[in-house]
Amino acid sequence: HGIEVDYANLETRDPRTIELPEGYDLYAFTSVTPQYPFARALRDDVARRGLGATAVGGSHASVSPQECRRDGFDFVVTGYGETALLGIARGAIASGIIKGAAINPDSPPLPAWDLLYQTEYDFSYGTRTGHVFASRGCPYECEYCCSPTIYGTRVGYRSASSVADEIRALRKRRGVETIYFFDPTFTLNRRRTMALLQELAPLGVEWTCQTRVDRVDFELLNAMKAAGCTQVSFGVETGLPDVHANLNKATACSLNADAIRMSRDAGLLVKTFLIGALPDDDERTADRFKSFILANRPDRWLYSTFTPFPGTEYW
Repeated sequence: HGIEVDYANLETRDPRTIELPEGYDLYAFTSVTPQYPFARALRDDVARRGLGATAVGGSHASVSPQECRRDGFDFVVTGYGETALLGIARGAIASGIIKGAAINPDSPPLPAWDLLYQTEYDFSYGTRTGHVFASRGCPYECEYCCSPTIYGTRVGYRSASSVADEIRALRKRRGVETIYFFDPTFTLNRRRTMALLQELAPLGVEWTCQTRVDRVDFELLNAMKAAGCTQVSFGVETGLPDVHANLNKATACSLNADAIRMSRDAGLLVKTFLIGALPDDDERTADRFKSFILANRPDRWLYSTFTPFPGTEYW
């Protein structure tokens, strides 16, 4: 759209060591709740030096827009940011709280990878791994997740051909060797997933994804393996039925175990996302949780301490 853009990843920097450059009309920030004090400190620096207007988006702004406005951000974007940010940059939107609209996921051009790769961004899977969304949104309403508050429960799918085109471009332009699909539930729509697998198979690229334990079956997992998938990640959260029942996940611990077993039988590595210190946890449940993990033995896991974020039912 003819607007000059620069991008910086500052999430691993102490804000007291950051001096934002001059010469920009708009300084836009995104942050999750734990990062918000740093975004606010940078906003204060922009205002103190009179550098330009400020905008904030992301999950914290979406669930606490009034707080962000009181803290002095000129523009606060809730929900999706593409059209809202473009309107702000063009001067077509007045200051205040702006609700971003969902767009057709096929409509934007390819991401500005060159800007991203110029930064000191720490790629958790290495610079040879490309990060791709084949869909956006989640229809579920888990008690610990603020996604329904931010984005609603509508899911938008990209066409299988556009996803394949992006992967080809990543390989050609950035030398990417593996793909991490960031879709919250990669296999949400089984028929659509099978169509996507047909596009992925000829590419000869290895990839990983995350999904739900009630959205896989042995046939589908085998098809994923044949199309290049090497690892599937599940939100197991807990291995205790009485704790799990209060998460509003609409799954079950027995399905967690079944999905791990089926995935391993299909030749895939299994990663599980786990949450400790949930409101129903105590020393008794910790020991039972340990027994579940030892019995099912995921290949990898990410263990997080429960945090009641704004915008969730637990909050």
